[in-house]
Amino acid sequence: MSIADDRSSPLDLRRGTWRIRPFDPADVASLVRHGNDPAISAMLRDRFPSPYTEEDARTWVAHAIAARPMTHFAIEVDGEAVGGIGFDLRGDIHRVTAEIGYWLGTACQGRGIATWAVREATEWVRALDLERVEAEVFETNAPSIRVLEKAGYVFEGRLGRAAIKRGAIVDLLVFGRLREPRAIGGEGLLPREDFAALVARTPLVSIDLLVWNERDELLVGMRRNRPARGCWFVPGGRVRKGERFDVALRRLAREELGIDVDPARAVPVGVFEHLYDDNFAGIEGVSTHYVVIARALRLAADEPRPPEGDQHDGYRWLDRRVLREEPRVHPHTRAYADLPAPR
Repeated sequence: MSIADDRSSPLDLRRGTWRIRPFDPADVASLVRHGNDPAISAMLRDRFPSPYTEEDARTWVAHAIAARPMTHFAIEVDGEAVGGIGFDLRGDIHRVTAEIGYWLGTACQGRGIATWAVREATEWVRALDLERVEAEVFETNAPSIRVLEKAGYVFEGRLGRAAIKRGAIVDLLVFGRLREPRAIGGEGLLPREDFAALVARTPLVSIDLLVWNERDELLVGMRRNRPARGCWFVPGGRVRKGERFDVALRRLAREELGIDVDPARAVPVGVFEHLYDDNFAGIEGVSTHYVVIARALRLAADEPRPPEGDQHDGYRWLDRRVLREEPRVHPHTRAYADLPAPR
């Protein structure tokens, strides 16, 4: 089905008190309240006005409602519009591509709302006659980079000195999400069923980030997902097919720690085997085998800014005694208590 064939393109998705829906004239006041923020406009194109007035919001809402096909929608939280998400459909030879854009009020950030909205809206638009959804992000916009990566977008390249914002020349980073993952390079994420088959047949390669603070405490998070669900575990994650190690380390540091880390700062610790009787999908009789490359970092206690996400419910700093004695510390993480921290 072509998006142009659906004259209204009604998008209405919910998760608890979060919602993606068409704009409404009643949204004007809340859009101004959340959008009239220099921190928001600083990371958007200049077509998003600053200051953001009632007239600006009224004009945009009327445009979004009247557009056919309808491709721009409100992000609603607790009954009020707190941001927007939408797609610009490309033309001519690029008519199989759409560009996604989004913003979310500062008061609602850090709760996983943007990641949910981008993931769900992308799935909606990919069901139409599109091969590709792409996004351009300022190189300094680390939170938006994390959102795209968590939503399954893949970093594709850097456009050097491609934009000017508030008088500064900046690079743009390009992220893409394809209808079908690339057959060569494997940068697309596998469907759940295919990944389960992979886990059943082969080891996975991952990176553990051992982050020590100035008090000789290790940063751990409470895992939400199998196979280590319900345990304190160090940050980290899988290395993707075709992803160089330093690129994977940077991505995981952004996703798990909320910061950009120079791979040269990460001290090699060793290579470990993590074996589990369980698996991410809870499939009976399927174990998980990780080959883990551990890297250690020394950071100030207030330097990591771990975002809320799919991997952990929360983070804590644990000293070596607690690492050894706390029963909820996973044995694979407990083993790191006996290793030296970087100086």
